[in-house]
Amino acid sequence: MKKAYLSSFIVLAAMLTVQAQSHQKTIGKANMPLEIVQQEPTMAKSVTDLSDGFETYSDFSLLFSPWTLTDVDGSETYGITEVDFLNQYSPMAYIIFNPSATTPPQTDASILPHSGSKFAASFAATTPPNNDWLISPPLAAGTNTSVSFWVKSYTSQYGLERYKVGISTTNTDPGSFTIISGTNYL
Repeated sequence: MKKAYLSSFIVLAAMLTVQAQSHQKTIGKANMPLEIVQQEPTMAKSVTDLSDGFETYSDFSLLFSPWTLTDVDGSETYGITEVDFLNQYSPMAYIIFNPSATTPPQTDASILPHSGSKFAASFAATTPPNNDWLISPPLAAGTNTSVSFWVKSYTSQYGLERYKVGISTTNTDPGSFTIISGTNYL
């Protein structure tokens, strides 16, 4: 039987089409100055506002465009003890997790989404460490750009979730990202 815990390493990243010089970014609890050099947009299409509760995607899907999912570690993943769902144990970066659609349905507050019925979940790699990326579609950034998201640990039994936030102005390759959340995990 596989153990019940989610990832120990999460990277949330955004593709930014940048036309700004410098501004303050608030990520988690820290204010960090971020200097960005003005560049021509590298992506043909970008959005200025993105809000996604992951409600429109199929339950337990491992691909959910327009998000880019990159599973660098390629490892099979743990599931949840005595719970079944599609794509459980599969190698994955993220999965659209619907606790009410598992067998049996999960109702404990520790696994429920912030709102709605679904969320993007990253399960722990059976061969750690996790190296999983959830990359937004290209976003147009300005002088007052902010990024916010909800992060939740399913359990602290194996340690709380750790993640970093990065940006790229070129492409979705993980090597193209600059981590803007600092050297320590959030």
